Amino acid sequence: MAFTGKVVVITGAARGMGEEYVRAFLKERCKVVALDLSWKGAEEFSQELSSYEEVITLSGDISSDADIDEAYKTVIDRFGTVDVLINNASIRMRDVDPSTVITILDTNNDQWLRTFEVSLFGTIKVIRRFVQPMLKAKQGSIINIFSSSGVQGRPGNQPYGAVKAALNNMTQSLSGELKEHNIAVNSLMPGGTRSTGYDEQTRLQQELGRVRRQLPVRPDHTIPGALFLAQQDASGTTGESVDALKWNEANGFGGYDAWVSPDQAG
Repeated sequence: MAFTGKVVVITGAARGMGEEYVRAFLKERCKVVALDLSWKGAEEFSQELSSYEEVITLSGDISSDADIDEAYKTVIDRFGTVDVLINNASIRMRDVDPSTVITILDTNNDQWLRTFEVSLFGTIKVIRRFVQPMLKAKQGSIINIFSSSGVQGRPGNQPYGAVKAALNNMTQSLSGELKEHNIAVNSLMPGGTRSTGYDEQTRLQQELGRVRRQLPVRPDHTIPGALFLAQQDASGTTGESVDALKWNEANGFGGYDAWVSPDQAG
C-alpha cells in the first residue's frame, strides 16, 4: 500500500503514542483523522493540526455509539473512505485506581465494567463502523495496540491486563474473519513506554516500594512497526501480535537501547 493520500484513523490521538502516530502518517502524506476523548492539555498540538488541510481533529468517547456514529459520518463526508485504523485509545491502570496498583480482591465491578466498556467494547464499536469502507474496497489494515500485561498477568495490574488479553484474542479471531475480505488485523505491543502519565505512575509506584526494572523507551519506538502493519492486507502479515522493540531490532531499526528516553538513559 502506497501511503500518499490514504486515510488513517487514529484513536487516543491527542498525546503520547497517539500523537506520534499522527505525526508519522502525516509525514507519509496521509489524510489523518485524530480522535480523542479530550484535547484538554493538548491544545498546542490541536492548533498545530489545524494548519493541515488533510487532518480532521475530533473529540469523542469510543464507548459511546452516538460519538462514534458522528465521528464516522464526519470522516466519510470529508474523505469518503478509511484505509487504516489504529485503535490506540484505552483505559489505563491510573484511570482505574489513583494508586495505579490495586489487588483483584480490592477492585469493584464498576472498575472492571468501565475498563472493558472502553478498551474492548469501545474498540469493537470503532471497528464495526470504520471497517465498512475497507469491506467495500476489499483492502485495509486494522492495528490494535496491545500490551505485555495481556501476555502474563502481574500482581496489582487488573483489570488492565485482562482487557488487553481479551483485545489480543479478539484481534486474532477478527483477522480470520476478515481474511476473505483482504483486511489485515494485527496487534502491536509497545512495551514499557514513557508515554502519557508514565512519570506520574512511576512516582506513585516508587512511593509504594515498587521499582521499575527497565528504563522506558520513547513513544516513537512503535512507529516503524506501525508503518509496516499499516501497509499490510490479508495477503501479508495478519493475525500477529507484533512486539515493537523486537520488530525494530529484527528489521534494522535498533533494539531497546536505541529507543531509551535520552533523559532517562544516564
